[in-house]
Amino acid sequence: MADEKRTAADGAERATGEINLIPADLKYEDSFSINTVLAALFVGLIMLPGAMYMGLVAGVGLGGAAEWVTVILFLEVARRIFVTMRAQEIMLIYWAAAGIIGVSGVGGSLGLFNGSFSLFIWEQYLIQHPLLKNLAPKIPDWVVPASSTGVYALRTFFHKAWVMPVLVGMVVALLYRVNSVTLGYLLFRTTADAERLPFPMAKINVGGTLALAESSSGREGWRWRVFSIGAMIGVGWGLVYVVVPVLTSVIAPQPIMLLPIPWIDLTQAIHAFLPGALLGLSTGLWGVFFGMVLPAEIAWGSVAGSMIGCILIPPILVMNGMLPDWKPGFTTIPTSFALYWNFQISFGIGVALVFGWGGIAMMVKQVLKERRARRMAEATADYGLAPVPVVEKRGLLHRLRLPSPPPDRGDFNPGMCLILWAGSVLIIVLIVRILVPEFPVWIAAVFGLIWSPLNSYITARMVGITGSSSGSPFPFLREMTFILSGYKGVALWFAPVPLYDHGWEVSTYKSLELAKVKFISLVKLITLTTFLVIILSFLYWSVIWKLGPIPSASYPFAQKMWPLWAQNQYVWLSITDPLSPQRDYFIHQVLNYKFILAGFGLSLALWGATSLARLPYLFFFSLIGSMTMWPHDAIPMAIGALIGIRMGRKYGNETWQAYTPILSAGFACGMGLIGMVAVAITLMARAVTPLLY
Repeated sequence: MADEKRTAADGAERATGEINLIPADLKYEDSFSINTVLAALFVGLIMLPGAMYMGLVAGVGLGGAAEWVTVILFLEVARRIFVTMRAQEIMLIYWAAAGIIGVSGVGGSLGLFNGSFSLFIWEQYLIQHPLLKNLAPKIPDWVVPASSTGVYALRTFFHKAWVMPVLVGMVVALLYRVNSVTLGYLLFRTTADAERLPFPMAKINVGGTLALAESSSGREGWRWRVFSIGAMIGVGWGLVYVVVPVLTSVIAPQPIMLLPIPWIDLTQAIHAFLPGALLGLSTGLWGVFFGMVLPAEIAWGSVAGSMIGCILIPPILVMNGMLPDWKPGFTTIPTSFALYWNFQISFGIGVALVFGWGGIAMMVKQVLKERRARRMAEATADYGLAPVPVVEKRGLLHRLRLPSPPPDRGDFNPGMCLILWAGSVLIIVLIVRILVPEFPVWIAAVFGLIWSPLNSYITARMVGITGSSSGSPFPFLREMTFILSGYKGVALWFAPVPLYDHGWEVSTYKSLELAKVKFISLVKLITLTTFLVIILSFLYWSVIWKLGPIPSASYPFAQKMWPLWAQNQYVWLSITDPLSPQRDYFIHQVLNYKFILAGFGLSLALWGATSLARLPYLFFFSLIGSMTMWPHDAIPMAIGALIGIRMGRKYGNETWQAYTPILSAGFACGMGLIGMVAVAITLMARAVTPLLY
């Protein structure tokens, strides 16, 4: 019987010998409903604390569990009341969960998930760090409360000293959401509608959604089977990687880790013959799945660039005395710190100049090629080729040849989006002026109104082509601007200067388009999740912080990685402190023009070599863009690419390319689900333990 169902579900696709990720019969719908609200509440109340805890323990959230478990729960409830959920409803529930479980403004490298209050958790650690003993009194009270208030001994946000930081943080967070949604839409219209880029990574979420939609309709075709396989892999790996250390942290002084978190450190082992080099292997499987989904050229380029920048070059620097802060016996963290400040900043500037401007050159070349093709199509319309439709008959939009959007997609008014985006930028610039009056306001305005949209467009285009972003054409622009502006102090480093990159937003719009969800649903969803996140983030971070200091032995990832970030932050803060010698150190020692020229020249040479060898341009950009990437992360991507080649030969490349997004989504669900169970048990145990005494 099961075989008959599967045959019926897959029949249409198998009959043509092809497997299509997106069914052709989907129609656009506004799928925001009471189900979406309930899903957001479920994730916020039940799964949010688990994501916060997992980030501190393993450097990841729930690995997709919040999204997929919520979807599966609602599907099971619907099935029992004989209701079939459409793919559009499932997609919006997915994004409702994803909107609650977000990454903080300091980035995922710190393992902090969800909103501005996670940023406060990081900053309370920073202000108490021994390195910042002399700088901490200079950090203004709109960033974090002063140590003299005694609030850090209480470990709570329920204190009047937090009123000003929270108020500033929430206002900026709301303006940021308006800014990202509006500019993200304009970028989507350009990259997806006009340039018709493929957006390979957007298919992961959509593929998982369609797999579950098959299950809801009772068909359970190939998508559901592939999703289930991925989920079982995630559960198995999560038992080893997450469950054991999380649960043992409750009953033992130190958590028991069957695998080192977050990586196996081989740096010391190679220093006898490769001094100064970095080597390790990430113990999470995300890199492997990422390598299976991305084009193989990106994986090969990433591992090659990482080997050049982190393994082959450092020994040469050590032999020539150019890595003074490195010492034999260093592990990954101190070796990385020495490489970053002695070499990678300057070398990375040279590489990024070629990387960023090379990306712009390729982008311009592609745009011109598409415009020529479009003009040829219009010129030959009389021979049966229809001209490309445009939004306007006159003016700029006519010259850019932007196609008209589908009439039922629920698109926004581009003019209104432009006004809201510009308005939000100007308000943020005004806030910066009020908080840091010594900083030239025109610089903040240029960042927000000119540079941010340009840089976001570059990123959006690279996301559309490769699924990952490119480097900035002006590396360390923020840091160099702060230093060269003549500003003296530390407050500017914490100010909300509008130097944004909203290029990743286009992936959200593309996922909604693929799943046929009207864009107006996204606006409703963001309004709901933004205010829900503010409230729940405040409550849950207060509880977790109250349970014990952050970081500590209970949080292996935070305990290992946060000191490195604190060291880097200390150096940057010291550069603009008038009483610190770090400014001269940075200008005369860190900024090494020889390394800048070396990075620039090597990148150009590699460009020429790859062009002569007729290698794909994706290989070149991933090669030079990964020269500062740790091998810990690059090697798993290469492993994933090898698996992809083997499976592509076995199942066929097109079939395997349809499988991998759904397999990755299933892995996220399985690993996150088992991790959520472990975190729930741990939180209950830690909350009850103090009551026993």
